[in-house]
Amino acid sequence: MLNFHILKEVSLGWMEVRLTAIKALLTNCKMLESLSFNKCWNSDKFNLGEVEYVGLRKLVLDKCRFEFYFFKVNAPNLKIFKCCGLMNFFIIEIHSPIMEVVDHDFSLEYEFEGHGDPLCNLVKDLCTARVLTVIPSGPEQLRDMHVQHLIMKMALHEDEFLGITFFLNSCPMLERLTIELCLEKNDLFDYEPPFYFNRTQFWIDNVEDYECLRSSLEVVEINGFRGTGNERLVLSL
Repeated sequence: MLNFHILKEVSLGWMEVRLTAIKALLTNCKMLESLSFNKCWNSDKFNLGEVEYVGLRKLVLDKCRFEFYFFKVNAPNLKIFKCCGLMNFFIIEIHSPIMEVVDHDFSLEYEFEGHGDPLCNLVKDLCTARVLTVIPSGPEQLRDMHVQHLIMKMALHEDEFLGITFFLNSCPMLERLTIELCLEKNDLFDYEPPFYFNRTQFWIDNVEDYECLRSSLEVVEINGFRGTGNERLVLSL
């Protein structure tokens, strides 16, 4: 293939992809800007942190089955990162100081026990993103996030309230909030909170803490509104 080295976009799907092949692709295709994996698998550690891949600007992992415990990417010009699937990794390092668009969706997970630190580290590494799409989770607060458009995919179940608070508190420059409502997963129907939880009082107690509501938020968009009690509570903010 004579012009293989000038490829700018590569998408691989439904196949085993070894780490050596990924490195060879990035090394030999100096002009490669977009790399996507759809339902791929391997048993290697996803370690792209040893060498700078300066040409890479977009990386997508869609429902892949990579059997690794750490994920490292060193791509200083990476601007778009999308990851959808299971939370297979416990050590995450993404070096990209100019990230703009991030979409990570781990809703396929049955539970997130033990994934708190990796998720928090992932958000920290991607804090420069201007557009962020997430499934709300996380008890800590990150004040240095630059997000201006936050997209949250959720059912507005009580189990998600702390995650919503986490991201609203962590995005003081937020200008646009989009809520993509979806049906509750079956495992939420029998959910029991670990402490007494008054959903109405929760928002009353926390609403004044959201800096973005006082200073920068201009647009709130809700897709899939059905008029449930929790949906009306959030709109009352």
